[in-house]
Amino acid sequence: MKKLNLGCGMKHLDGFINIDVSEESKADLFLDLERDKLPFEDNTVDHILAKDFLEHITNLGFLMNECWRVLHPEGVFEIIVPNVLVNPSFAFSDPTHVRFFTSETFKYFTNRYHWFKIYRFKPWRLISQGTWKADKYGNSFIHVRMGKKT
Repeated sequence: MKKLNLGCGMKHLDGFINIDVSEESKADLFLDLERDKLPFEDNTVDHILAKDFLEHITNLGFLMNECWRVLHPEGVFEIIVPNVLVNPSFAFSDPTHVRFFTSETFKYFTNRYHWFKIYRFKPWRLISQGTWKADKYGNSFIHVRMGKKT
């Protein structure tokens, strides 16, 4: 089972291929995920984790499409991002955050909305989505599990 931990930073997870751009991170593989293609064959990754990472990505469409390409048809893309509507001060206070998420954001990557074709997003399906408070400061996060829509 091949599992990826995108934007791992200092959070090295056993059993995952940990990927980050910074050579100061605890990554197994160093890539700029905003422009480098993932070095895996199509449909070969079973699980992709992006925890506290996508809010730092400017070129989100490229990365989402790359994840879609490598994810196995029965695989899961697990995403955890700050919820800007519940706790905007947390989302906006970090100067490295370049994008913000609500519970509606990931629906843009499904064919539920017509513009997923305009922006050339690959079609995803939402498996589950929820909001939860995950840290000691009471910050709220959106937890999404997505799969390929084929």
